[in-house]
Amino acid sequence: MPRLAIYALILFTAIRSLAAVAVGELRCEHLENPQGIDVTQPRLSWMLQSSARDVKQSAYQILVASSETKLKSDTGDLWDSGKVVSGESILNTYAGKTLSSREQCFWKVRVWDENGKVSAWSQPALWTMGVLAANDWRAKWIGLDGADATNVLTGTSWIWSDDADTQTNYFRRVVTIPANRKIKRAIFEYTGDNECRGWINQFDLGARNSFKTVKWNNITTRLEPG
Repeated sequence: MPRLAIYALILFTAIRSLAAVAVGELRCEHLENPQGIDVTQPRLSWMLQSSARDVKQSAYQILVASSETKLKSDTGDLWDSGKVVSGESILNTYAGKTLSSREQCFWKVRVWDENGKVSAWSQPALWTMGVLAANDWRAKWIGLDGADATNVLTGTSWIWSDDADTQTNYFRRVVTIPANRKIKRAIFEYTGDNECRGWINQFDLGARNSFKTVKWNNITTRLEPG
């Protein structure tokens, strides 16, 4: 055989080797590594990857394992589809063991091309099951104990000036805190009909223009013992 033909044959063989089909883009229910799937028979998809043209899938095999270690050892304890003669690579339905709530499912796939050559296994992928039944919940409701406080002005009373002709009225309360006390928390709440504004010393605490809304201020850092 002429030397040029031998070189061409070697080059063609090398190109065919580089063009071997691979599997990637694994998806479960159209999602990449989804968490909390509530479908008991999820649908699995993948894509063929090759530098050659007109590469076709003639068969596939899916392994699904309960642990990453088992998947690495090619043990599909949840499902081993075996070699399935099919060109379908989209939305193939899981047909293994019944899955339970919160179960982890590690999976991979390999394919055979149109010439019957098998690919390497894909990179592993994962999906997890959500809570499939009401009695599988292991949580308790959390919230604020006791009744909600809907009226923060309970125990207070309206104050006003006897001079009805005065448009603006000022009310002052002097609060003296003993020098040996430590202030843990101090709250100032007020409202007015129809408008009011609060101060502590010379500091403006802001205004309210509806008696239906209470102005709430944390003034702990603005008070000093003595």
